[in-house]
Amino acid sequence: MKVYAHYECLDNIEYRWRTLLQFGSSWSVLGSVVMKNPGSAHPINQIKESFCIKELGKFDSMEGWYEFKPDSTMHCIERLFREYCRQQSIVFEGIVQVFNLMNVRDPNLANAMEKVKTANRAHLFSTEDDIIHLASPIYIGWGQLGQNPLFKDNAVKIYNASFKKEGSAYLDDVFQKNLFYHPQYLMGRGKNSPKSIYLLNAFCQNTKNPKCDFQALPNYTFSAQYVFKTAVELLEHSFKVIEKRNNVWRFVLDGNYSISVTRTNNGYIGIRHVSKSLDERIDDDVLDLLDKFGFSKSNNWLGTKYFKEYGYDDSIVSTIVEECYEIRKELIVLLSKRN
Repeated sequence: MKVYAHYECLDNIEYRWRTLLQFGSSWSVLGSVVMKNPGSAHPINQIKESFCIKELGKFDSMEGWYEFKPDSTMHCIERLFREYCRQQSIVFEGIVQVFNLMNVRDPNLANAMEKVKTANRAHLFSTEDDIIHLASPIYIGWGQLGQNPLFKDNAVKIYNASFKKEGSAYLDDVFQKNLFYHPQYLMGRGKNSPKSIYLLNAFCQNTKNPKCDFQALPNYTFSAQYVFKTAVELLEHSFKVIEKRNNVWRFVLDGNYSISVTRTNNGYIGIRHVSKSLDERIDDDVLDLLDKFGFSKSNNWLGTKYFKEYGYDDSIVSTIVEECYEIRKELIVLLSKRN
């Protein structure tokens, strides 16, 4: 997956809009998704390749395209459209457009809502332009945020525009009756609920009366042992090992921080202090960094992230290793600013 988007940071508020997820080498549009706000995916670099800029210019001639690292929500969108293409018997290749009710980039919705109060209004919404570029099939997944008074008018505009499109027959004609499940719920923790199974098949079959004899999600099965063994062997080349056991290896990340790779609980990555006795009250900036990469704060850990959050195919190992390098690089810069 390649991720492209416009990006700007103004007064410590990040904005991301006109996001494109590219699968394979095709630039043809597969469909669109509309959600709440941009989450943990972060910019890698500004696009400068002439061919890429030319292709991106066909979507939006505005300058300032960036490549982003995909986050777990984007991987859920990938699963959603893989299933759509499977049921429609079409090749899974092309561009999925991602639009949002607001453009403030923050994986924590409560934080994003707080930032809205002082956000640049010109960057906060791009609804009118988004509606122009909507292409079917359109999956709407903004959850309950579409009912929020600040966003409902725009949500209704997007819904009405989507409803008129040929590939949106799955939508109920009454706005309030639609489920609008977020892709992370639809394709993640809620995937086996009857309503999720119904909505997934309704979207994939473009009907309000789908056949639900399809498996809700063709599960990608991976071996946590294989991911664990392969990842630690690759990391050992560049990270100092400070603990090595059958189920977990721990490496020095930087400074007083370590990163662990474990195969327990179907595999996860954990980050904490080298010594548990260190005072965690100084870690707000590190917690923000890990939050940006999609890690969750938990007992005994500054952040954890499960193997399954790194993708749904054989790229899991390479994605884990790449992210470990990226976290270390950003942590080095962060800790240098403390000194």
